[in-house]
Amino acid sequence: MKKVLHDAYLKECVKGGKAPVQTHFVCQEDNENIYFHFDCEQNFAFPKHKEYNAPLYEGDIVEVLISLDSKNRYLEIEVNQYNAKYCVIIDNIDGNGDIIINKMDNCIFESRVLAQKERWITDIVLSKKNLAAIGWKKDNCFFNAHRQDFDQKGKLHLYSLYPTYSNSFHKTAAFEKLYKQED
Repeated sequence: MKKVLHDAYLKECVKGGKAPVQTHFVCQEDNENIYFHFDCEQNFAFPKHKEYNAPLYEGDIVEVLISLDSKNRYLEIEVNQYNAKYCVIIDNIDGNGDIIINKMDNCIFESRVLAQKERWITDIVLSKKNLAAIGWKKDNCFFNAHRQDFDQKGKLHLYSLYPTYSNSFHKTAAFEKLYKQED
């Protein structure tokens, strides 16, 4: 049986207010996996690339950052409307976006996308065994969830579960505990 860890709407990343285009996010777990669900309203679809580890961030994406052995070393996973995947380990030197990107040869998560005209839904399944193999520590795990959304004029809009109050998702001060105290 899955246990809900987080259930909320993403907020506008820079100012922290209500996002003009809604994204409902749910994070759950069971004994083997962590599940991330994004239900995104969309006015205009702008995915880029269909290949694994291509720069999906050049278009619309949903994204999860989950810490491994420290808050400044984390797995970054992205998925777009084509169900293309991006899976890298980030070393965030200063915690503020001075990052080194280490691309993974093989994707360690599964995803499923349902893309429709006015919404897209993404489900991501991340094996705890795969996470542990790259240094994940459950007892000291921090994370954040994000969405990039380009409008028809090409303007980028950023949404976050825990806003960074900047134009970057790579602010580890905004990461929160994956597991709350009672977990």
